[in-house]
Amino acid sequence: MFDVGHANGSSHGGARVTRSAYFEHPDYVPLIRWSTEHIRALEREVGESLMELCGTLLLAERGADLLTSSAGSARQFGIATQHISRDDLRRRYPHFDLPERFVGLLEPDAGFIRVEPSLAATQRSARERGARILDNTKVTSLTSMDDGVLIRTNREDIRAGAVVVCAGSWSSELLPEYRPWLHVTRQVQAWLSPPADGAPSLSPESLPCWLIDRGAAAPVYGIPSDPSDPNRGAKIAVHGEGVITTPSAVSRQVRPEESAALQALADRWLGPTRSTLETASVCLYTSTADGHFIVERSRHGPRIAVVAGLSGHGFKMAPALGHAAVELALHGRTSLPVNFLSRRGRAPFSDDARQS
Repeated sequence: MFDVGHANGSSHGGARVTRSAYFEHPDYVPLIRWSTEHIRALEREVGESLMELCGTLLLAERGADLLTSSAGSARQFGIATQHISRDDLRRRYPHFDLPERFVGLLEPDAGFIRVEPSLAATQRSARERGARILDNTKVTSLTSMDDGVLIRTNREDIRAGAVVVCAGSWSSELLPEYRPWLHVTRQVQAWLSPPADGAPSLSPESLPCWLIDRGAAAPVYGIPSDPSDPNRGAKIAVHGEGVITTPSAVSRQVRPEESAALQALADRWLGPTRSTLETASVCLYTSTADGHFIVERSRHGPRIAVVAGLSGHGFKMAPALGHAAVELALHGRTSLPVNFLSRRGRAPFSDDARQS
């Protein structure tokens, strides 16, 4: 419904973390591997670097679920990881100010995906294969018919044999059956200035992507500066903490107190770098109650597949999720392991949670 490459949803912001040793569910691992292979193929096709494999470092207290589940996933799928002691963390990553009981788990072959270049390359590749991309076109309704689906938009009606709905934060507006299952929250992400002279560098040569487990509080994560984007510094944000909103009602202005809170987190966890916030922006998370995605055929119609609730960690799996959704829409089944992502057997948000 906007220009191609807009910043109103969840597909902007410079970079997204990619990792394979998934602690959330083991069936994500085949999806991320499938996606990574196809991102690599897209890189070869367009002759452009879309990923930076600088590693991903998980930081938590010794014995934390985050570390043990990730290590278990790595063992199950043969993913290379390194356990890093407290003393080695001090030596290898002097960027952090960590509590005494903290240790690390490094996945060297992880890193980050360049968001805007990846989307532009995908769109270019699709057009070369005959896709028609309609921007500034809002879908207002979907109606199942005997021979497919009628798509009504603000510009024209389209008859399709099958439809994949990837409407992000607008999913439950287009398909109201998903309203109890999806929360949209407002998230603030920020970028840091270059470190002071003599301070540890925030470039991927010396710092991987990182995530800090804060126990009951939402984790803090960061992405090093991208050498291909000199106008944007290292990223810092809180994962999953945000006020419930709607895409039409959300405030897209970053308030001074929000910038101050992120600066305080940078001071607390990245104190040795002496970095200050340069810019910040708002994005949207669309999440489910259990944090897992929704990928399924819609009950709205047998030729409609839905991908929703990517919860801030679905970008890196978009190639696999898109492929699975196409197979579901066309054939009612998919070769990829997405059965655990249907709503069957899962609970929506409670009434209290929806009203908070």
